[in-house]
Formats: sequence, structure tokens, C-alpha cells
Amino acid sequence: MVATSTKKTKKTQESINSRLSLVMKSGKYTLGYQSSTKSLRLGKAKLIIIANNCPPLRKSELEYYAMLSKTGVHHYSGSNIDLGTACGKYYRVGVLSITDPGDSDIIKQLPGGEGSAEAAPAPAAPTKGAKGAAPAPKPSNVVGDKPVEKKKPAASKPSKKQ
Repeated sequence: MVATSTKKTKKTQESINSRLSLVMKSGKYTLGYQSSTKSLRLGKAKLIIIANNCPPLRKSELEYYAMLSKTGVHHYSGSNIDLGTACGKYYRVGVLSITDPGDSDIIKQLPGGEGSAEAAPAPAAPTKGAKGAAPAPKPSNVVGDKPVEKKKPAASKPSKKQ
């Protein structure tokens, strides 16, 4: 039973690696945390691949940016050394963002790619009185949290002349 699961993971790993090598040859990509974050913020990334030994804070930040830009995220099962080797580089790669897959079908095939993101149902609209609903508009006499009192014009007092 154990041999079957390792065979399957090895086969999917080889499949991902072959697709990655095709992206490296024919597509457009950025390697590294800073450039991947930049491509996510600009909305250019189609898929983000994160190594399994990426720090948790960095990983959650990338996932958050990907969620905002509606980009697929794939958690690579190997370390950053393995991801760098799969990319054909002689250095470590913790994060990889694919902006143009080229001849590869990596975005459609990987779980977390755009193909699987489109199949997910859209979230329901919040109902009236639900948590997280938009707050009611503030009246015009409220600044911040404190109500502002309108100043009344001072009444002129009759002068006393003797």
C-alpha cells in the first residue's frame, strides 16, 4: 500500500517537473519572493508555486496576495533546492510565479491553477443583518465617532446706556 502512494507522488512530481521545464523554455516566469509578490500585486501572475520549506509567514502572505488577485497557488512537495533544480537552475528557488505558461498546460492541470479556481462556486451575497455586512451610512452631523453640535448664533444683548 505504501509503495503505491510513493509511486503516485513520484509520478505527479515528475509530471510537475516536466511541465515546469516546458514553462522555463517557452513561457514567462519570475523566480523569488520579491518579484513574485510584485507580479501578484500587479495582477500579472497566473500561478504561484511555493516550495514546502518556505517560511510560514511568507507562505501565508503569498497566499493572501494570490487570493486577492484570484491567482492559483500550488504547494510544491519538494524543498526550495528541488524547486530550483526542477526549474533548471543551480540555486535555490523558494517561490516561482508563472505569468505566461507558453506551450505548457501547467495552469490547467495543477490543483490550485486557474482551471480549478473557476470550478469553485461563487460566495453568496451577505444577507441583511449578517456579520460583515456593510455599515449603515453616518448622518451628516457625525464626525468620526462623536456627534457634532451645530453652534447657534449668539443673541445680541441690548446695551445698557445711561
